[in-house]
Amino acid sequence: MSRLAQLTRVTVALLIVAAIVYAVVSDWDDVRSALITLSWPSVVLAFLAVLAGLAAAVLAWHALLAQEGHLLPLWTAARILLVGQLGKYLPGSFWAVVLQMEIARGAGVPRARTFTTSVVWVGLSVSSALT
Repeated sequence: MSRLAQLTRVTVALLIVAAIVYAVVSDWDDVRSALITLSWPSVVLAFLAVLAGLAAAVLAWHALLAQEGHLLPLWTAARILLVGQLGKYLPGSFWAVVLQMEIARGAGVPRARTFTTSVVWVGLSVSSALT
């Protein structure tokens, strides 16, 4: 079973990388023209804003998971959320949650608790963005 799980992980990782490469290559003309017109100071500021947003997202997800009764180390919660979010690059919007459930299961969190945490986190993210 361990060998099957490892094969599945490698397959999913390769599918994610292939989807990202396909997205960039298929729109390369637009990507290239956008890269040429970017102002580098604004790129640095945007990068810092993205890092702050990721940190806030991890803290929120970690707090929600703790409310579900599973207080994980912050680094473990960050790995679960951020690696799981790579699943959104696969067709279908549910892969991110599926990946999070599987990664969290390895950390001792039941799938149902991870699912609940992720769904509430998405709702929190959407409501924050709308605000």
